[in-house]
This record gives sequence, structure tokens and C-alpha cells, in this order.
Amino acid sequence: IRSKFDCRSSQNMDIIHEVKDTVAEAISGKQHESEPDKDHRAIVQGLIHNRLVWHHDSMLKNYWFFLCQKHVLLGIPCCHKFHPYTRAERLFVWLAVVVSAFGISLLASSDSWWTDSQTKIQLMSLAMSCYLAAKSMIMKALVVCASVQDGGIVQKVAEVVHKDDAVKKSFEKAGFRVACLAWVLSLIWLIAGIYVSVTQNLSWTTFAEEFFLSQVYGWVIEWATRTAKFLMGWYCQKEPTAEEKVEDNMAKKYPVGSAYPKDRNTLWQNDRSQCKGCFSEASQTVDGTEEVDNDLPASAKV
Repeated sequence: IRSKFDCRSSQNMDIIHEVKDTVAEAISGKQHESEPDKDHRAIVQGLIHNRLVWHHDSMLKNYWFFLCQKHVLLGIPCCHKFHPYTRAERLFVWLAVVVSAFGISLLASSDSWWTDSQTKIQLMSLAMSCYLAAKSMIMKALVVCASVQDGGIVQKVAEVVHKDDAVKKSFEKAGFRVACLAWVLSLIWLIAGIYVSVTQNLSWTTFAEEFFLSQVYGWVIEWATRTAKFLMGWYCQKEPTAEEKVEDNMAKKYPVGSAYPKDRNTLWQNDRSQCKGCFSEASQTVDGTEEVDNDLPASAKV
């Protein structure tokens, strides 16, 4: 009996070790992947974790591509097709922010708040911009669910038991439902603002100024922060060029190495940010390779 027990214990331990090794391989990304799968994972994780180097011939092109993935307005028409933060989700979040701004501006323009002071209008608009920016970031995190996207930690573990699609759908559905609560809050702001505008005297000039300024401040602040982040990453945190070793602090941006995506057509044919003759991959060839302009300064070559 003891011999049988020891045999079964040994078999159970072997199974446990095998499962642990499988999970460890999945998390580390060492399981066998086809080249198209690696390309897709490199694009998705690069987009999520703010990879900067996509074009091989221009800093300006990389900056434009980065801005189109991150900016609240540019991202709606111009984001990459593989980006987990889809155009519909971006529009959903942006509308929630605009509705909130509209309602808060109505509240702040009532006779109990209204004043001729331009300083108060400017400060109120700036405070609204900060609140709306925070709301946008939280809603984005909820609808994207980065951990369950291709190459994310939860997706890798779920893939071991072949439940990655079901887990992804469950997480995204839960995140979207929580994000809908933010929409409810936006509607509350709007209803309260409309009620105040009907029952109290309203300065429509102040309302227009606060609403307009809150939107402009928000767009400018986001553009400035995105630009600063890009420049700091470009000049201070050098990302690897093709075929170079990826450092530990860059592993999330380059989960399968700096050479990926190898099929450049997969990347650029699904890009919506390109303008023909301006930011497009005019040098792209049929086999997906790119030509590098040798006339560029060294600082622009990546």
C-alpha cells in the first residue's frame, strides 16, 4: 500500500511540476509561436506599453504615430487597427467626458457661482480639465483591460488551459460595465446642470467660456504631456534598434525582441495614421521591408 501511495505521490508531483513549467513558459513567452503570432503580440504590447520606435527612418514619423495612438481626439480616427483601445471605445470615453464638461459648465455658470472675474473662469476651466483628464484615464484603463490582451500576463496564463478568449471577453465585459458607471455620473452632471439652468439665472457667456476653455485646456495639456513623454523616451531612455538586445526595462514594449514585427506590411497596412506622401511608408516594398534614408542625421536613425 505504501509503495502504491509513494508511486501516486510521485506521479502527482510530476504533474504539478509539469503544470508549473508550462505556466512559467507561457508567462515568459517561451512557448512556440508562429511568426505572424509574434508579430501580432509585438504590435499589441508595443501599442499598450508606449513603444516609440516603429518607423526605421524618421523621428517625426514615430512622433506622429505615437500621438495618433495616445491623443484623445487624434486617436478616434487615426489609432492602429490592432490597438486594444478601439475607435468605438475612444468615442465612448470622449463623449462621456464632453457630457460631463457640459453639465459642470452649466452648474458653474449659475447665478450662485457666476462672477465677472476672468480669473475664476480660468481656474474653474483648468480644474475641470484636470478632473476630466483623470476620468478619461480611468475609463480607458477599464475598457482596455491590458492584462488580457495578446501577450498580457492574464492572457498567457489563461492560454495554458485554452480559456484565453473566454477570459478576455469576461474581463472586457466587466470593465465596460464599470465604465458605464462613469457615463451615469456624466448624465448626473448633465441633468443637474440643465436643472440649474432652468431654475436659476444663467450666464451663457460664462458657460460658453468655461466649456470651451475646459476642452481647449484639456487638449493642449494632453498634447504637451504626450509630447514631453515622447521626447523623454526618445532622448533619455534609448529604445533598442532592430536586432539589438532588449533590456529588462524595455521587455514589455518588445516582448519578442526588437526585430519584431518582422512583417512590416502587417504593421503598416493596419495603420490609420498615414497620410499619403507625408507620413506614409512610401518606401515599403512587397516583402514588408523598409529602406532607410541614409541622408538622415544619426540622431534620427533608429
